[in-house]
Amino acid sequence: MGAKRATAKQIEKFRQDMEYLIRVKKYSNGDIAARIGVNAANLSSLRSGAKNPGVQTIKKFYMEFGNETGKAKYEDGDDPSKVEEAQVANMSRNYRDELVDILKDNDVFLKEEMRTINRTHLYNAQAERKKAGAFQKIANTNESLVKQQNAVNKGILVLIKTNSKLADKATRASK
Repeated sequence: MGAKRATAKQIEKFRQDMEYLIRVKKYSNGDIAARIGVNAANLSSLRSGAKNPGVQTIKKFYMEFGNETGKAKYEDGDDPSKVEEAQVANMSRNYRDELVDILKDNDVFLKEEMRTINRTHLYNAQAERKKAGAFQKIANTNESLVKQQNAVNKGILVLIKTNSKLADKATRASK
């Protein structure tokens, strides 16, 4: 008696799960072939549809990768619709778990970015305070210079008045 033939539904699910492992889980064709004990070129033919897998190949596949595809065991008499339901449920869990992992990674990334932004805002606020302090010092210095200049100007006015009085006295005395 030859190898038992798989149903069209079983073959379709097998190909879908292979694609899932290769595209989502990032397994190579060679990795899968080695783990289920088939030639990589033969597995490529099975995957592409050039050849159809037998029940034993599908059984080995699910025994090896069932936990990752949603079917922990493959039995010869499995109802394809039940297999599909289990695989869809497990794929949903896998996708949900992957999304949760992505969200956690994003959360960590966003928290780090917020810390960086907060540090930047703090640094900018400190720089603004220093700049404001420097401008206040400049304003105070300018005010002080203006007061000193006013004092000098008053002194010059006193000298001018004094010189004017002396010049008047000298002019009267010479007459």
